[in-house]
Amino acid sequence: MPLFRLSSLVAALGLLVFIASPARAEDAPPSPPPAPVPDGLVLWLDAAKATTDATRHVTALADGSSAHHDAKPASPNAAPTLGKPDNKGRTMLHFTGKEALAVDAIRPASGGGVTVFVVYVKDSGQQNSGANSILFFSRIDASKPATDEPNFLIPGPDAASPVRYIKALALDNLPIGPITIGQNFTGNIGEVLVYDHVFASEGERRKVLEYLQAKWDANFDEPGWVRKGALDPIPQRTHDDLPLSDQANAGKWALDPKFTDEFEGTSVDQNRWQLFHTQDGQWWGREPGYFSPKNVTVHDGALHLKLDKAKPGDIPANAPAGKYQYTTGYLETKDRTFYGYYEIESKIAYSEFDNAFWFTNTGDPNNGLEIDVYEIGPHSKGYPFYDFMTAHVWGENGDKRHWGSSQIYQTPWKASDAFHVYGLEWTKDYLTWYIDGSPVRKLKNTNWHLPQKLVFDAEPMVEWFGPIHDEDFPAEYAIKYVRAWRQPDGTPDSTPAIKP
Repeated sequence: MPLFRLSSLVAALGLLVFIASPARAEDAPPSPPPAPVPDGLVLWLDAAKATTDATRHVTALADGSSAHHDAKPASPNAAPTLGKPDNKGRTMLHFTGKEALAVDAIRPASGGGVTVFVVYVKDSGQQNSGANSILFFSRIDASKPATDEPNFLIPGPDAASPVRYIKALALDNLPIGPITIGQNFTGNIGEVLVYDHVFASEGERRKVLEYLQAKWDANFDEPGWVRKGALDPIPQRTHDDLPLSDQANAGKWALDPKFTDEFEGTSVDQNRWQLFHTQDGQWWGREPGYFSPKNVTVHDGALHLKLDKAKPGDIPANAPAGKYQYTTGYLETKDRTFYGYYEIESKIAYSEFDNAFWFTNTGDPNNGLEIDVYEIGPHSKGYPFYDFMTAHVWGENGDKRHWGSSQIYQTPWKASDAFHVYGLEWTKDYLTWYIDGSPVRKLKNTNWHLPQKLVFDAEPMVEWFGPIHDEDFPAEYAIKYVRAWRQPDGTPDSTPAIKP
């Protein structure tokens, strides 16, 4: 979360991110690429099919499908350039943040699904021109936000990497197009595939992924399952000492008092919590929000993190001058925790601030991990009902490149209207997210095998959630309890070997 940006949007409206351990494209042996799955293919844009002028600016990009939906520059001055072939003869389109390609509407009315795949790379030194970097955008209704149906998009990447990646999304019952490709994006795009349906089987979807991986040496990883539609009925809680989702205790959970706090007192338990961020030195807070210990209190049976406009004396004299105009709260455990089931009951502050429940700080500078149980901004522009759930790798075995897997569950209510129960089941095999006792996401645990600190905070995310509205303050992010459970084979104090 400290470095988190638009990467959380990669799961918007069913978006899947396929990212895996880095493998440079040049390492793979040459092989002739197969053709993509043809059934339902309504748009196939391959950079190799581009027509260019004398300066290698694209004048047209032929559709390789039988539908003939050719692409063209979005405006006369918005043509990307065609890169030089690599050692396998592959070329990609280069965007600098000012170019875009346009495709006319493919299916103007709803009535079918859509699946989109994009192959891209964003090398070091390539920076996005803004927070609205987009790889693929279908805009049907210009009066609605980009992420609100019937509009849908695949946002650009947050982190640079020399590795080619695949991003994809699958949605039901939507029109397709008009389409924009590469809007505000700085990087390279090699291929775009659009199908007029959602794949009925995992095998068919994997055929497309395997085609793209073989052709581009592109990396992908399974993003796991995410719930679509309503939550299950809320389970009846008969045992406070068990997770809401497992009141029969099929998981054989045992409450861990070390990481359980009912917040029944009148002050923060200083033996359990600290009110400042300890990783990489002192972090004052994400500008313009200062982490003030005074904004973290315990009263009326709950932990409260207050969000407010800064008043004279609120910002310490030794803080960076002129950086902070708001105060907020931050709380992290003094000790690190590990595999287990974590549950809280919280009510989110109504504001553009990113209210978060997360894990971070392995204590190992060569291995940076993060698990975001949720990030929520009920007054954010375009995302008032979104619960962002992300697992990050900020560096592994000294490799500082960032990657992550993110999904969104769209709640039927605003999280600022009432208290709800949120949970994370963290085992050596899987990460599973819960809302009100219902599982909403499951991800194979490929990397998150080190203890981390448990964190609550609220940060301004102006470039993500939009400008701050002063009329929202003061606001409070309230948490009634945090509970942790272990299974017989899970201990918070053991540190397994880091996976290669």
